[in-house]
Amino acid sequence: MKASDFREGDQVTYTPKFGAPEKGMVKSVSESYVFVVYKCDNDWPRFRQFTAASTNPSDLILGWHE
Repeated sequence: MKASDFREGDQVTYTPKFGAPEKGMVKSVSESYVFVVYKCDNDWPRFRQFTAASTNPSDLILGWHE
């Protein structure tokens, strides 16, 4: 997927090559990266108040998956 495929507020799952998948929510999108909030103590309604990590869009899938 490309960064432009994501929108603010999308639920996403980070799928690293090694390690466990991780739930997140898209805070913003640039031309090349998706900025995702991963750790917000499961307070997802307030995700915009937490720091986001720049994430390669090819490591994300839409929706929350186990």
